[in-house]
Amino acid sequence: MIVKRVFDCFIPTIVASIAAGFFCWSGAFAQVTDLPAVVDAEGNEIPGSLASLEKVTLGGIDQWILIRAQDTSKPVLLFLHGGPGGAVMPWVDLFQPVQLEANFVVVHWDQRGAGKSYNQSLKAEDLSFDNFVSDTLELTDLLRERFDQGKIFLSGISWGSALGFLTLMENSDPFHAFIATSERVHWQRSQKLGFEWVKERAQEQNDTPILEAIAGRCQTDAN
Repeated sequence: MIVKRVFDCFIPTIVASIAAGFFCWSGAFAQVTDLPAVVDAEGNEIPGSLASLEKVTLGGIDQWILIRAQDTSKPVLLFLHGGPGGAVMPWVDLFQPVQLEANFVVVHWDQRGAGKSYNQSLKAEDLSFDNFVSDTLELTDLLRERFDQGKIFLSGISWGSALGFLTLMENSDPFHAFIATSERVHWQRSQKLGFEWVKERAQEQNDTPILEAIAGRCQTDAN
């Protein structure tokens, strides 16, 4: 598929650029303490609530998740951030409605190469569609087992919506439903417009290295 091939080419660059600017259960999770608690309207910590920043190993790579819930018996909701590379953990308290934490075990995940999961040792081939999908399914299974749930909910925004749809194509069985927002509805046109914009800016600035890189990429795709 042309769109998938284009995304596979550009994901490593996008993730590395954005992520550089952002900041176990049964052996699978390593927990960080001293996080802001889940509190009620009066500012009191809710008994039985969970606020946890944890390291997980997905695809052999250390990555991080943030879990917040008023009640850990509620259904799990795994959120897929945009970008690629648009990790949102630092701003969860700014946009996450309290109703979500009241009705779900909300799991935010910094995908490989993004935010707290940024790793300089990652290579271009580590940031492929297949690896992101595999990570999503592996994390889903860890969460299902940890919270003793047969299925979980999945949500994704922008790039996260694309990752969600690709994950469902691979295996939809572990999910009750997928909630997509700001969906990528025309990938090929989006990629073409972005490519042409970069090319025009490089020509305006006579940026030889970028123009050479573009020419090389076009030659590679043609082959």
